[in-house]
Amino acid sequence: MNSVQGFFIDVSSELTFVANVKFLKILESLKIKQPEYFLLIGAGRGGTSLLASMIDYHPKVKVGFERFAFDFLLGEKLESEDKNDINSRLEAFNKSCKEEAVLSKGLWGNKITTEQILALEDCQDIPPNGSILEFIRKVVRSQKVIFIVRDGRHCILSKMKRTGQGYETALQRWKYSTKVLNEFSKQGVNLHLCRYEDLLQNPEGELCRICEFLGVQFERDMLKGPSNSMMPEMYAGKGLRPVSELTEEQKLWTKDIKKELEQLGYLNDN
Repeated sequence: MNSVQGFFIDVSSELTFVANVKFLKILESLKIKQPEYFLLIGAGRGGTSLLASMIDYHPKVKVGFERFAFDFLLGEKLESEDKNDINSRLEAFNKSCKEEAVLSKGLWGNKITTEQILALEDCQDIPPNGSILEFIRKVVRSQKVIFIVRDGRHCILSKMKRTGQGYETALQRWKYSTKVLNEFSKQGVNLHLCRYEDLLQNPEGELCRICEFLGVQFERDMLKGPSNSMMPEMYAGKGLRPVSELTEEQKLWTKDIKKELEQLGYLNDN
């Protein structure tokens, strides 16, 4: 740890929010490396909340649950002239995440969904894949990304049951998550891939690998993640449930996402 980072950790609790913003500007002017943050990304209903709640239980790590995503990635708190500008959305999101990382006494990360990246396509003058590429350039850069994937047949069903999405909408949104993952890989993002099913079956092993990626030691308290108060109410405190068998209806969906399932190794599991 360098002296600048140590200073932030020692006194961040006593600095006001405005003072931290000023320090960020000083660091930028001096070209000193700023405190960074990591991202935890996956499809909605794909296990992001569960994994975030487990990582958040680490004593040296804090995870934001979609912090600033609705405000800035979706543009809800931007001025009207900035709402449709992708640069304004991404810059506001990244700036807010950096400020949160400064305030944190340890490593800080933010959990978002690929649907929130998809929302960037509402902006003006976005070419195909442009929202993903701009997100990589303006937000991800060289930062660490934990990407969690889930068997599309289970994820689609969960979207339909829990959020009321129709099959076609749920299908396209899950497929978009694999598109984001592919683009991240293609662009050389500093990426760690986690499968939701592996997290359920071997949580300690998966968390150990994630901790190694983040540069911290595994802590057994992380296994208490499902009881985290940050978990959405609909599945808080339910523990790690085993992966259910595919229904006959779900098996019929395989043809619609066969390419993506093969790429992620799910057809090899059956």
